[in-house]
Amino acid sequence: MRALRSLLFKELKAHGGAYAALFVIVGVFLELSIVGMSRNESQTTLLSVIPAYLLSFVALAGAILGKRLIVDEYQLHTNEFLQALPLRRTQLVLVKYLLGLSALVLLAALVLIAGILAAVRSEPVGWNFAGLLALRTGGYLLFWWGICFCYSFTGRFRPALIWGSLLSLIGVSATTDSDFVDLWPFHLVDPALMPYQRDVFPHKEFWVSIVLGLALTGIGFWLGTAREGRLVSQLSGRLSQREKSAIGVVMVLFLLTTSIVDLKKKKEPYQFESEAVLKVPEASLEILYHEREYERAAKQFSEWLAPRLINLQKELGVPKLPPARIVLASELDGLTRQLVPVKETDGVLIRCNFTARDFDRVEAGALTVHTILNRLCNGRATYDPNHWLLDGFSEWWVETNDISERLLESAFVVRDGFPGSGTLARWGAFGDRHGERLSNSFSLSGVVCLEKVAGRKAVVDLVRAHFVRTAHTDIRESFYQWTHSPQRIFKTHTQLEFEDFLKRWEASLAPYSEKQKRLFGAPQGSFSVAADKVSATLRVASNSAPIKTWTFLHAKLAPGQSGIDEFKLKQEVRTWTPGASSDELILSKEYSHGDLVWLGLEVDYEGTTYPLRIVAERREVKP
Repeated sequence: MRALRSLLFKELKAHGGAYAALFVIVGVFLELSIVGMSRNESQTTLLSVIPAYLLSFVALAGAILGKRLIVDEYQLHTNEFLQALPLRRTQLVLVKYLLGLSALVLLAALVLIAGILAAVRSEPVGWNFAGLLALRTGGYLLFWWGICFCYSFTGRFRPALIWGSLLSLIGVSATTDSDFVDLWPFHLVDPALMPYQRDVFPHKEFWVSIVLGLALTGIGFWLGTAREGRLVSQLSGRLSQREKSAIGVVMVLFLLTTSIVDLKKKKEPYQFESEAVLKVPEASLEILYHEREYERAAKQFSEWLAPRLINLQKELGVPKLPPARIVLASELDGLTRQLVPVKETDGVLIRCNFTARDFDRVEAGALTVHTILNRLCNGRATYDPNHWLLDGFSEWWVETNDISERLLESAFVVRDGFPGSGTLARWGAFGDRHGERLSNSFSLSGVVCLEKVAGRKAVVDLVRAHFVRTAHTDIRESFYQWTHSPQRIFKTHTQLEFEDFLKRWEASLAPYSEKQKRLFGAPQGSFSVAADKVSATLRVASNSAPIKTWTFLHAKLAPGQSGIDEFKLKQEVRTWTPGASSDELILSKEYSHGDLVWLGLEVDYEGTTYPLRIVAERREVKP
């Protein structure tokens, strides 16, 4: 007994300060979290603090306790003092196990009590529910301390085992539909379930956690007592080069296996869970309208879009189009569309307000077709030098109205000269300069011209050749682009040289040149950039169409940033004074010396649907 008391005194003296500091740190953060959550009106229950801290602070505390109680003993050779005590090896290991488990239990009890006391002020928490929370916590703690206890005796292989376990969890999450909290021991403290299951207890998960915790504890005891402790002493040495190489090979093979399994796995596409969904299976189209009052608008939009998608599938000759999902976003205006980034298997997800009076279904449909074609070629279409063809075809496929306004906008784009093939190949920069609306109108005019000179079949064949193929994601794609130049593919399917087509394209816009000059009056925009202020000036001819507003667009660019995000541009809108010939807008202290900024001007004329971007520049802020 004296030897046991000496051992306990030594352990408490060595680690008591660390235990106390750990309790104080967790207590302070716990109090701050509870205060913050109590002031958050969107917080459902304060009990959610319990699983959050069990999965973070308490789990981290278990790893720290295992290192201090066991790992440091062998690294600092303080275990030699313990071996001199008249105690059996089993007693030494048992004391360390019980000390670590006791510390974790006390820490978890602090979290449980604080969470329950905070929650009882706003919701009922009975003794039965508190007991269920305690049982969940106990099963989780026994499992987690079993892992920490067992791993602490593995010596030099401990880091490899930790990283291997983490990679295994990541691999399970990546190759299955489960997160790590879905695994049975962690399921006990799942933040989405633990605070809410008041009358349900996960018996299977609880007993599996108990069995796993005891099994890991048994392995830890065996490692700590085998050969009177000589085994764990041998494991505490340094890794040899052969052992390092073997661990590296195993980890690389594991990563390769996980990647191959993930690639081979058939991924199920995303599905809307709401019942307020209009589905058109033959068009691979789903429209989420949220409320029954919007069902009619969703049906009208689907009746217009679905036939176009069905015809697209037939004429391109693909077995099935990627699923297209449209989500009603009532907070947007009718002219705004938002493409939501999703996984390749989830198809296309677009947010728009199809219930608005000014809803532009043509642009929403064009964005849908655009993204579908991009999916068909593994996302390569937007990086292709034929991006102009992708935009133009998407507009052309769904546009059924009079396109005279679009042709006027195209003539406005080329008022200072028609772009050459090099400019068209850099379509991203062209779009930043002229804006999405004008660049789409210009590309539409090109496809309309191509249909007139080569026929509808040539247009579809050209699009199929470029975009309906499985594009590679490695160096093979570069080789393909080198052996299949855009000009060669263009001539093969249209029987036209690309440069000759550009001349015909330019000639097709000539009849609209004079009309756009009379209508828009050759507006001129300029910028002045300095550290203390940035200004934009707009000048227009007196005979131009009446102007409603003009907008100064600006944004700070990151180093090396190529394109701009239209939705992140800052906008300064000003009403135009009737009869005025110029106006200026000044921003004070918006940017600093050395900043790279993007600046643009747009004019909203009477009688036009969209504003016209007249100038855009990249400038560096000078002192």
